[in-house]
Amino acid sequence: MGSSQRDGQTWKGHLKINYSVKDFASESFDLADLRVGEREFIFSDPSSPGVNKFKILFRGVKAAGELRGVAETTVEGKVEARDYRLEVLGDWVLQREK
Repeated sequence: MGSSQRDGQTWKGHLKINYSVKDFASESFDLADLRVGEREFIFSDPSSPGVNKFKILFRGVKAAGELRGVAETTVEGKVEARDYRLEVLGDWVLQREK
């Protein structure tokens, strides 16, 4: 996925996550897959230490003057010949750095 465009301009973004758990290193990188639509924007963390290096998809909207959204990842596999599906969901609010 590439960057989104609007009126000839390219949208760019940067993700910075500071985990409250000291065992997880903070993350900071430019968003390679930022997509901005009419009603929502989408981007991902391709290898998050917060969920065992799985990809997290972030979806957001502008609501009540804030940018907020959900984060989700799904993992499927087998354990002892049984299928499993694990879904991890969370929410977030964009904060401006001072």
